[in-house]
Amino acid sequence: MVEIKAKNAVNKGTSLKEVLKMSSRNIITFQEALDIVESLPESQQEDLIDLIRRRLIEQKRQKIAKGIREARKEYAKGEVKKGSVDDLMKELSK
Repeated sequence: MVEIKAKNAVNKGTSLKEVLKMSSRNIITFQEALDIVESLPESQQEDLIDLIRRRLIEQKRQKIAKGIREARKEYAKGEVKKGSVDDLMKELSK
């Protein structure tokens, strides 16, 4: 039923975001999401792929930036050990 409503809504020019809100469950299955995407015109499918790809890249950047901030804080607190690879391997084998 969601699939039929979604396809009809998309055909009437409703945005993907609005279609996803139409679901009475607030959560749709992966297959339902695929069905909705497949019902979009090809150009919108391509735009969606580009958008998702850019968001994933941004999420990865944010994760790397968070790791860098945490490492800098640990370094500033003196919580970072210095040494060679051999020192690290010895520490890990303890």
